[in-house]
Amino acid sequence: VKDYKNKYHFSSIMIYGDYNARNHDWGDHAVNERGKLLAKFIEEEEMTLCSPFDLTFVCDSGGSVIDIVLAEGPIVSKLGTQWIDKETELFTGAPVRGHLPVIQAIDMITPINQVTTKSFNWAAANWEDWSKHIETALTNCVSKSPLPNYDGEKTWVELLDIIQEANRKYIPLKTISIHSKPFWTPNLTLLA
Repeated sequence: VKDYKNKYHFSSIMIYGDYNARNHDWGDHAVNERGKLLAKFIEEEEMTLCSPFDLTFVCDSGGSVIDIVLAEGPIVSKLGTQWIDKETELFTGAPVRGHLPVIQAIDMITPINQVTTKSFNWAAANWEDWSKHIETALTNCVSKSPLPNYDGEKTWVELLDIIQEANRKYIPLKTISIHSKPFWTPNLTLLA
């Protein structure tokens, strides 16, 4: 296991499977040769064993605990509860025979970087002053460049500059984060 981790540069490894290995160490009522070998392997490789300590394989004559998880590395600290879905239709034998799904919880919650961005607060814009600013600036542009000297690209760049300046002056910015409520309005605050 350690060679495999080193070869592929893994910090952790989980081996989830049907080992057909029975041992009291993981809650089975019997011990077989595979169970002895697996217990030895777990010890030698310094792995952590996760077992639901309940039957994972069921049949008419009882069952066994043979579906388990082995883990090694930092992932071990993230392993949570393990349980069996006993409500699942097995469809693998008659009348009752098969492996029950073993579900392993893994706590993979990591801190979220608090990312905030600035965006225009369109609802709080002063549209009247914004419009006047653009109208005045466009009038000044046209008076500077009479139509015979018209340069379409230059005019387009000037128009974009005028709009951006109006936006900066008359549309306030708001901070947006993962906690922002874009649907929230002042009216909802009054109702709350």
